[in-house]
Amino acid sequence: MNYTVDYPLAPFDAVMPATAQNVLLTLVVIALAAYSVYALVLARKYNSSLPLFLLVGGFAACLMEPVITHLGHVIHPEIGQISLFKTNNRAIPLHIALIYPVYFCTAFFAMYSRIHKQSFDAGYVWKSYFITCVLAYLLEIIPVSIGLWVYYDNQGLWIWRGGMPLFWTFVNACCVLVSVTLVKICYPLLRGWKAALVIILVPAGGFMGHFGAGFFIYNVVNSGSPQWLVEVCALLSVFTALVIVALCARLLSNDTRAIAHAAASPAKV
Repeated sequence: MNYTVDYPLAPFDAVMPATAQNVLLTLVVIALAAYSVYALVLARKYNSSLPLFLLVGGFAACLMEPVITHLGHVIHPEIGQISLFKTNNRAIPLHIALIYPVYFCTAFFAMYSRIHKQSFDAGYVWKSYFITCVLAYLLEIIPVSIGLWVYYDNQGLWIWRGGMPLFWTFVNACCVLVSVTLVKICYPLLRGWKAALVIILVPAGGFMGHFGAGFFIYNVVNSGSPQWLVEVCALLSVFTALVIVALCARLLSNDTRAIAHAAASPAKV
């Protein structure tokens, strides 16, 4: 029995641009070294190993990549790739795996003092989220344009082929924020050896945020559905991401009384 699909297949003949790969890998290694030094500074300042474990947790989150790229129709060209591992029919290059701790810990380290003080407000959370969305889109323009990774049909809200489809920006930023929320909530418990638990919490939050918001689009692009339905599901994924961000903003700002009140109030028929 032959297995057939009625949606576009990945361009497995794509070639990794060698010079660009080497340049990006060098930049990522430098950035990761700088983040490691800063993690040591934070660890000393707060007398906690948590910042160091956050880096490890960020690296562990790279296990999301093969699942996301397989379901979301993205490929890192295998020909000429400096590969770290391969699952779900996706080879993951070393530079992508090393980007993950930088990507996640940019948020964690920027917010670390707030996590420590348990001091967030909803406005700060929303501002941080939308800034992340904009930066995620802008920073992908050059890598996508030169072929370091390739988005292929079907995609939703793909306004400009030289950049990432817009729904990705909202979902990617959402997954980081969910990880931050989990760590913030659990922070009082993360003392001593328990700080190592963020190695699980960070990727778990990433998976929760990404697939919690993206399950609409990941189902429809792998079903042979018409493009109009892909666009609708992309909008639904963006809306779901915003709902998750709103909940995270409440949880991060300790505004749990409103949530408890809403849960206790009788439903109106």
